[in-house]
Amino acid sequence: MDFRNIDEGHNDNPEENLVFHYNREERLKKAPKIVQDYHSGKLTAYKPGLFKALVSTKSNRMIFFALIICLAVVIFTGLFNKPEKNSLNGIGVSVSAMSFDETVYVSLKFEEDRNYKKAPLPLTCSIEFLDIDKNVVEKYSDMVVFNGKEEYIRTTYHDYDILCVNAFVSSEDKSVKLTTGVSKH
Repeated sequence: MDFRNIDEGHNDNPEENLVFHYNREERLKKAPKIVQDYHSGKLTAYKPGLFKALVSTKSNRMIFFALIICLAVVIFTGLFNKPEKNSLNGIGVSVSAMSFDETVYVSLKFEEDRNYKKAPLPLTCSIEFLDIDKNVVEKYSDMVVFNGKEEYIRTTYHDYDILCVNAFVSSEDKSVKLTTGVSKH
């Protein structure tokens, strides 16, 4: 389509054609200094470093410090939120509990000891499920023979507001009590 013959505007007096005057240099003379520098090529893009970009504005500083706080919380919980561990006759014992799909899963772990040269040691284990009022809802007992290799005792129970789990591990002469909270998943 040819757009040359389309009338884009006209004067009421048909004898005079419209005349548009545009002078770029004149417009730039009246423009602010930053616009003049931009058109002349003197203005360069601002390229701050990484840290300057993170703290250049108030909102950037707030986001940066929120990220630092979140990182500190993750590191703190990673360092200090370990399952409770204890030792019984030199054997590392730990307990963990989690709730998933209305079931509490408990795992009692006896850690591997490559230097264990004694006779196999029978261990009696008792696990108690406690509710919000610290009342024992259910008990589970089992026995394991430790001979230096990693061993587990695992059990489940329906989650009727189970808050924490106590585990009692005893050998012939010693006993250990471990307590852990139930993490919700």
